[in-house]
Amino acid sequence: MRCLAFADRLEDIGWQTQFAVSPETVGAVPSLASRQTETIRLDENDSPKDIGARLDRSCDLAVIDHYERDAKYETACRDWAKRVFIFDDLADRKHDCDMIADFTPGRTSDAYEGKIPEHCRKLIGANHAPLRRSFFRTRIVAPDGGASDQPRHILISPGATDPTDISSHALDAIRHAGLDVSVTIALGSAAPHKEKVDAKLSDHDAELLIDCNDMAGEISRADLVIGAGGMSAWERCCLGKPTLMAVTAANQKANAAALSEMGAIQVVEAPEDSHLFGQTISGLLSDANALRNMKNRAIELCDGLGSARLAIAATPAPKAKDGKPVSLRPVTREDSDIMFAWQQEPEMRRYARNRQTPKRDEHESWLANKLADPRCIFNIITHGDTPAGVLRFDYRQENEGFEISILVGSEQHNLGIAGHALALGRVLIDDWDLLAYVDSENRSSLRLFEHAGYSPTSSEGWWCAPAKEIRDLSLTTH
Repeated sequence: MRCLAFADRLEDIGWQTQFAVSPETVGAVPSLASRQTETIRLDENDSPKDIGARLDRSCDLAVIDHYERDAKYETACRDWAKRVFIFDDLADRKHDCDMIADFTPGRTSDAYEGKIPEHCRKLIGANHAPLRRSFFRTRIVAPDGGASDQPRHILISPGATDPTDISSHALDAIRHAGLDVSVTIALGSAAPHKEKVDAKLSDHDAELLIDCNDMAGEISRADLVIGAGGMSAWERCCLGKPTLMAVTAANQKANAAALSEMGAIQVVEAPEDSHLFGQTISGLLSDANALRNMKNRAIELCDGLGSARLAIAATPAPKAKDGKPVSLRPVTREDSDIMFAWQQEPEMRRYARNRQTPKRDEHESWLANKLADPRCIFNIITHGDTPAGVLRFDYRQENEGFEISILVGSEQHNLGIAGHALALGRVLIDDWDLLAYVDSENRSSLRLFEHAGYSPTSSEGWWCAPAKEIRDLSLTTH
């Protein structure tokens, strides 16, 4: 599913994608069958050479997502792939890759010291988790996304196949605890225990969804989710949903431990024990403060734009006039000092609507509020490896779009950085209207936004770039 989300965003900016997977994967993920390009069916003996021979075109990027592949396999892929991109969340083996994505909470780049080439670009952190775009949209438009004081709806979402039958254990626990709740269970058509789960529905106010097409909506309307690890953990974090997590695979243990330590989830230690599991569910449902705190911790971890960030990273970066690449990364609290310094530059607030230079405590409070706001997407603009400015998107409910704010530090002026940053921002948030307020005396900003595809609106000073006007990064690559 994370590869599908990544591929969809690549295609949005001009890439052509193709999958090479086992027959079991096609059965477990029905949406693969709807793709326009032919899927290469592999067996366990297929080598990189076999894959290369079956490709129907050249390959600019090989994306490898497999816990049993390492540097030897990846090196062999270079015979037909110009670059290699790896998904990993174990950091337990060597890789031969040009980019690596790991969204394990708390993971640092030091975990890959000596395991990847020196030139490899590391895309580390939960905001690189590739989710389908419906999760970001639901995060923005959902009324609140928080836990209510009287929870009444539970979503059981243990992954498409639910191999350890968490669904049945959860239903038994809810019945054992005598909880007055409604329940939705979401499983895939390949789930081996779905008939057993279906047979238990009569004991509950419950429904079973097979191959649900709107998981973002189902998660959003739940007060509590009982789920597994893996990518679904990031979907729930994006929407700020309190979660009881059952670990169903070894590769989920690191995620579960880190998310639990951060207060975003609670781990279910023995889901097969109906008494203990039922007590855990009942205790959490009756603790409104715990649910609210869990929601707040979760929603700060993942904003749902990881697929777009990965697509931007995989595409050759636009270059400033001095030849250095321009890119975006999420703002962190560690950026406070340099952002404050930019705000103190004399010319920086000349055309701002609020022209008062902030004091240090005002800046710190403002930054904390922005980082905690699920409807604010805050980026540092980088010039090479150096922070060069900020690009911020704030949701305006009355316009159903995002207001964009941009600042480039004085040392990086006149290098074309702002224009490239706007183009990257348009890829990051591509299916929303973007709005900018530009002072009529600010000639350079007027030219900047006009060149970026913005047009003046009927409201004085406001300019708009309609959704899907993606520029500059559209390439035909595979």
